Amino acid sequence: MTEAADSVAVLADIRGVLPVLDAVLAEPEVRAADRIVVCGDHAAGPQPAEVLDRLSALDDVVLVRGNADRDLVALARGEYPADEQPYPVDAWAAAQLTPAHVELLARLPHPVVLDVRGFGLVVFCHGTPRDDNEVVLVDTRLERWAEAFAGLTARGRAGPPRGGPARPRSRAVVRRCCWSSGSSWRSEGRLPPFRTGPGR
Repeated sequence: MTEAADSVAVLADIRGVLPVLDAVLAEPEVRAADRIVVCGDHAAGPQPAEVLDRLSALDDVVLVRGNADRDLVALARGEYPADEQPYPVDAWAAAQLTPAHVELLARLPHPVVLDVRGFGLVVFCHGTPRDDNEVVLVDTRLERWAEAFAGLTARGRAGPPRGGPARPRSRAVVRRCCWSSGSSWRSEGRLPPFRTGPGR
């Protein structure tokens, strides 16, 4: 595990929209963060190659796999289930990717655990720690949250900042604090990135 970060900027659901990614990366708090974590669904949109190139060029960035990232890999490799209909934008985006982009997406981990000073171990994921396609919301019943966290070790103090709702939300559940970073591409005007660190 790498050295603990003092601050982490968490983004999610860029969905291949380069102007939104550039706008968020230009935010002073994001630029000041020790580490940037992007929680999945990076490239399924209008500028997939450009977004992956920008993300790959960043220092101290951690990319986490999302369900749309898996879909792009399957589409690009001709492995998408024949009995399922992909979203047209996903099929188009997959066709724009180079083999290096596909390999990058195929190698992405899910979930990712990082040490964040003031929090301890933090689980970053898309969906839930056990499934990048599972949805739990702030009003989801507590038993379902407990099921989603069942595989986590007792050492982790914080739950997953995860993609999903359009606005950042938090919930204390199953003796863990859970955050949603919100979806960068769904911002109405200016959506601040979720940032962790002491005093936050």
